[in-house]
Amino acid sequence: MSIITTNHDTHAPIPAITDETFEAEVIQSQVPVLVAFSAEWCAPCRLMHSVLSELAVALRDQLRIVTVDVDQDPVHAGQLGVRGMPTLFLFHDGKSLAQKAGAAPKAVVRRWIEDTIGKA
Repeated sequence: MSIITTNHDTHAPIPAITDETFEAEVIQSQVPVLVAFSAEWCAPCRLMHSVLSELAVALRDQLRIVTVDVDQDPVHAGQLGVRGMPTLFLFHDGKSLAQKAGAAPKAVVRRWIEDTIGKA
């Protein structure tokens, strides 16, 4: 008798990075990276975390998704002019390609990612 297992995971954990690891994880990355600037107290950020964890699975061959807690690691958020949360930045080849502020449905975020990567 054989046992067939299927991976039905639709969510992936979103790794948290810090100000200290930002350079290595984002700027030096060989693949596009979506950085979600958020905070624990931010309700829209929690909604976006679910959206991003689904997209991390769906788009795993196209980009990497990470999060930065702006309360714990404020340096890059300040340098990039993050004013509200959640704010998403899409980086490729060490450069910020685009940013999107506020929560949005999965389809909107996915289209934004694919359109931005397609232009890079």
